[in-house]
Amino acid sequence: MESRVVHDVAALAKELTAMAAADQQSSARANSDDPAEQLVWLRLTAQHGDRLGQIMAEYGWPTTEMVGEEAARAAWLIAQHADRQLDVQRRALQLMQQAASAGAASRDLAFLQDRTHVNEGRKQTYGTQIEREGRGRQFRGPATSLNAWTNCGPKSASNPSTSTLPSSQLPDADRVRRGMP
Repeated sequence: MESRVVHDVAALAKELTAMAAADQQSSARANSDDPAEQLVWLRLTAQHGDRLGQIMAEYGWPTTEMVGEEAARAAWLIAQHADRQLDVQRRALQLMQQAASAGAASRDLAFLQDRTHVNEGRKQTYGTQIEREGRGRQFRGPATSLNAWTNCGPKSASNPSTSTLPSSQLPDADRVRRGMP
């Protein structure tokens, strides 16, 4: 029985990374001026969101410890792009928060929390979500705290002073607070 579980988790990791690759390959369509291209993106993200919902029901959140770093990051990306499936985003957020509370660090938790808040019409906590307007970029909504990033998940994984993230991937509010461009 244990070998089946190992096989299932290996297959799950492969499936998640393939879905993320398809997502990234198709992501330019999300902002296309062509409605047909946008529809391709919407269908793909809906299919992936549906499948992630099934995965979460069967396995819980696919943590790094369960499926490896690449597949765990893929699961987050799929949840992040499930913008029209708030139930999937909320469930993913809940499971990621539980995993973080249990010590499974995720540098992506702040991003999903902000994305879910924006999709619910609420203020962001961390200021990670931006939208393009013309040629410039600006926050979709204000962050509730410039210091909130340091309180996300286990301190060793989320404190920007010890984070392994390059400064370009830190939330914009945190880069501003730290004096980075």
